[in-house]
Amino acid sequence: MTDEERIQNLEQLLRDERALRRAAESRVAELTGKAATWRRRAEERAERIERLLAAPEAPRLQRLARSLRRGLRAPSQTPRAPSQTPRAPSEIPRAPSQTPRALEPPQSTAPSARDATHPWLPVVRVAAAVQAPELRVVIDAMDAVALDDDGFAEADLVVVEPEAYVRLPEEARVGLADWAVREARQPLVVWATESGVPSELRGLLRDGDLVAVAAGAADDIAGSADILLPGSFDPARHRPDGRPAPRPIVETMTRDGAVVHSTAAGVAAVSDCAGLLDRPPTWLVELAASGTALVPHSLPATTDLAAAGTAARRWAYRHHAPWQRAAALLAAAGISAPHSVPRVAGLLVSHRPDDLPHAIARFLRQGYPATELVVGVHGAAVSADVEKALAAADVPTELLVFDPAITLGECLNRAAETTSAPILAKIDDDDHYGPAYIEDGVQALMYSGAPIVGKGAQFTYVADADRTVLRHHRDEDTFIDGSPTGATLVVQRSLWERVGFPHRPRRVDVLFVRAARRLDATVYANSRWEFCYVRRGDRHTWATDDTTFLAGAEPAWSGFHPERTEVSDLLPGV
Repeated sequence: MTDEERIQNLEQLLRDERALRRAAESRVAELTGKAATWRRRAEERAERIERLLAAPEAPRLQRLARSLRRGLRAPSQTPRAPSQTPRAPSEIPRAPSQTPRALEPPQSTAPSARDATHPWLPVVRVAAAVQAPELRVVIDAMDAVALDDDGFAEADLVVVEPEAYVRLPEEARVGLADWAVREARQPLVVWATESGVPSELRGLLRDGDLVAVAAGAADDIAGSADILLPGSFDPARHRPDGRPAPRPIVETMTRDGAVVHSTAAGVAAVSDCAGLLDRPPTWLVELAASGTALVPHSLPATTDLAAAGTAARRWAYRHHAPWQRAAALLAAAGISAPHSVPRVAGLLVSHRPDDLPHAIARFLRQGYPATELVVGVHGAAVSADVEKALAAADVPTELLVFDPAITLGECLNRAAETTSAPILAKIDDDDHYGPAYIEDGVQALMYSGAPIVGKGAQFTYVADADRTVLRHHRDEDTFIDGSPTGATLVVQRSLWERVGFPHRPRRVDVLFVRAARRLDATVYANSRWEFCYVRRGDRHTWATDDTTFLAGAEPAWSGFHPERTEVSDLLPGV
């Protein structure tokens, strides 16, 4: 080993040591934030217990509340033994080490793998008796507790479905009736589906309570409802798992006024469904969440069912996901719930400042409602056009300047450290991102449960050939063993905190995914739409011949027409 190589190794070790130190400092800050959250929860619980203690007709509940209050105020006398297994360096979280100037400050918690599928609603608990699957999945999006005295002491809301109520044991029904007459109690929601509300259950309602009606319920129930809640779906059950091969329509049938078109493999599309989209029945929402095409009017023979299915899934997750339904239910009951749309930070690092204004403009087209952008200029001066583009942004932004001596991987890590967004999206400066790119990526994180999402199948424009092709067309809407396109990585922050981008000048995306797989992380390739990889000569970090992109690819169209990769919303403007 030469002296120069020894010096490079020592410098690399020093950089890694500094990264570990920053991560440890960030971990302390993160734990301090979590402690503040738990203190807030304890205070809210204590206030609720004080209200419940005002109910003299419930001596058992008073005893329970007193014991809970003592538990909240008295520290445990038995300290928890520390773990004997030291944490590996790769597992030390790499949380933000500084407070950004323009972005939101770090949050106190980071999502887990389950949070991707069921966004967490903190300090919200519900005691429920429901049995319909479309209702159970909504309750599961909150923190469910038992329908008993212990549950009543902790719950923010009580939800009862008539079909489940009539099947409750007599003791549980008596307990619910005793709770319903208490002076200081939580709101009660009776969620009716197909049958009426029994008079016994209707008698428990009082001012401030609600009758909610799911789609498909009888008209006489809907006439007395306070709120109308259409159906929802279970993301795990309706996750798309591979794109089916196109098949001819062999059967049509009418359901709820819409026309259902089926192939030999199952339902392929639902047309003439405009009248159902405002208050869709559960079966229609479930088909949309699975990626089945919804066409408001007639079904033209030229309809691209794959693109229409992507639009339908986007609509289902935007308006009818279980956590959206849970938030609507809580709001109607007068209970504040956090927004269930996670923030996404775009990480745009470039050594070509002339390309940045256009890249910034493309990112600002995103229709996703919670984005922020971190721009890093690597080894170049910041141009006035870049500053002007950022000044005109209507989302939080951060501008960083990186020394040319540091690697691309370290630039990305430093960019990620300036934001606390729970989802990170790596953005390249010369590729095309459609306006729904971020939204589709976030939804793929939710329905796949994978911490890494990206494009497997991808449209690619090869400038020297002036052709656009579709590569890896089978790697779509499915889990993959390889690495997705590096320009399309959308990852959970909690995974990045464990892995981090390698401090290398190139192939950082491939090495990041490889390291994540060693932690048993899965990788999901979402649909081909809303992205086009642009290959222009030899200006790329990945130096390879154009035949790499043309060989084995399916022809898409002549020329550069990136707008053809974009899929319009099912209901434009909604």
